[in-house]
Amino acid sequence: MATPAPIQSGGDRFEIAETRVNVPPEMQCLQTADAALSDFASRYLAYRHPLRFFSNDPSRRCDTYYLSPWMVMAVVDVASAERFESPLRGQNILEFHYRISGAIELAGSWGECRVFEPACLLWFQPTGCDDASERLGEALRGRETWVSLYCDRVWLDQVNEGAAAILESALSPDEGSAVLPRFRAGPHIGATVPLLREIVRADRGDPLQWLYASAKANELLYVTLSNIGAFAPRDSGHLKLTERDRKQLHLIRDVLAANFVAPPRLPDLARRAGMNYSKLCTAFRQLFGETTAEFVRRQRLEFAHGLLRSSDLQVQQIAMQAGYAHHGSFTAAFARQFGYSPKQVRRPTAPLAR
Repeated sequence: MATPAPIQSGGDRFEIAETRVNVPPEMQCLQTADAALSDFASRYLAYRHPLRFFSNDPSRRCDTYYLSPWMVMAVVDVASAERFESPLRGQNILEFHYRISGAIELAGSWGECRVFEPACLLWFQPTGCDDASERLGEALRGRETWVSLYCDRVWLDQVNEGAAAILESALSPDEGSAVLPRFRAGPHIGATVPLLREIVRADRGDPLQWLYASAKANELLYVTLSNIGAFAPRDSGHLKLTERDRKQLHLIRDVLAANFVAPPRLPDLARRAGMNYSKLCTAFRQLFGETTAEFVRRQRLEFAHGLLRSSDLQVQQIAMQAGYAHHGSFTAAFARQFGYSPKQVRRPTAPLAR
């Protein structure tokens, strides 16, 4: 189970490459077949380029656990100095992406999906759909810390009929197309947070810790599937969005992003976009995976988070600059979003900000 040392690429920069964490010889009896040689493992390797980050810190990790012939787990915890970008090839893989810090962006001609810390993303790219690319390692956002479970969709459908039905509903395609990526994003389910911490902290070189990480990965999947209803769409049906609708929704999102402190009234934006208020609200969430209010709140809090890291302004001043009139409401919203208070951002003991 020895792990290759990071490759020094000049000066104090190190290349942190994706490393396969093999099943310890003592634990091979727990697998009926070599998961790393399975058909699903080959599909995972074809899904995207191997992960690779450049960092000034050689001690961090970028590991891949081949847990079974139908599930792979990636564990990343690295202070990335550059972006990692890769095209994604549809392999009928359902990804449960649990982001702790940093950001991920997925984009294509269908639109884009952006998830920031902390949040959970369900991502499904059917076989034959190659119109997507991912970007990780936003340098200005610092540490990349996340766990992803990559699961065979057919196998998941066999695990539990109820969960499979909810997944199908949550990931149902827009416009009746079967060749577009499908996704849902939302806050972490509370029970997953301690599991994620334990997985990130597990010692990959210890056979007993491999068993522990494997058990926690299966528990993480169990908790997610048991609460999968949280990702089901709030509306019973999907709107059929035209290309013009999509362009107008992207423009509306850009307006909200540029004016999150004092956003325009939605009825006014709806009239400018040529759609009614109800359609705007439903279509926005359908396309971007969050409501307009959730988007504006996230923009405010991410802006505030950046100021807390980069400025010496008082928390109350930052709250006002982010659009919050009351310090208390800002602190409560910040804690719900990030899992820790604004003051903890400036402390070295902030959760998972190692």
